[in-house]
Amino acid sequence: MDTSKYIFWEYYINSSEDILYKILNAYFMALKDIYTDEKWCNTESVLCKTSGYSAFMKLFKDFYDYDYNNSQLTNIDFYKDILVQIKDRVNIEAPESRLGAAGATNLYNELKREFDRIII
Repeated sequence: MDTSKYIFWEYYINSSEDILYKILNAYFMALKDIYTDEKWCNTESVLCKTSGYSAFMKLFKDFYDYDYNNSQLTNIDFYKDILVQIKDRVNIEAPESRLGAAGATNLYNELKREFDRIII
């Protein structure tokens, strides 16, 4: 089995589920804090759709890879500092981000482009 495809594999085999929870909780709380005003609990928002979830989970992998030594993954501000800038640059509700798998890909590509600009 190629464990490099499974980013949480080491946590899993080391029975570190508590760390997994802290990592994912920090990411989703950051999303909630950044998009809380108009998107988070709005059932019409792309954040509540499969395409939005898919795009932001792909973006999580970029955060994970960026923090290659995993020292900041449980820190909500690690995510917020970047997400707040992405929010200002990417309209997640654009029509091209609302069409199923193609929409998820379009949205992720936009998010990723801005993520890469921010971290450089």
